[in-house]
Amino acid sequence: MPCVRSIGAALFHVLAQAHALPCILLHSCPTLQDLANKHAAELNMQTVPSLNIAYTEERGYVTADVAKAENLHVLNLSGTKFRQMLRAGDDIPEWFAFKSVVQVLREQIMSEAN
Repeated sequence: MPCVRSIGAALFHVLAQAHALPCILLHSCPTLQDLANKHAAELNMQTVPSLNIAYTEERGYVTADVAKAENLHVLNLSGTKFRQMLRAGDDIPEWFAFKSVVQVLREQIMSEAN
């Protein structure tokens, strides 16, 4: 868990997955959040809770708890499928990634291919 100090401010960044995708920047991971909260005082930092956000057909973005409680249909796109769609030039749903981000990623993929 890296801790970066810059201009007197501390940034504590916990990644729950090996990669971070647009709109899935930080998955809620209670175990890691609990660990960060436990050691916050000794590290002289303040933690900010991360909610597990889901995108549903019925209501758009809601917390995963709400989606489950209301039996909403959660839309999902795996990292593997996302990368396949990027490489193939397929449309990426806007609920998953901003168009501007998809454009930058595609430009990078094309530059690596040349």
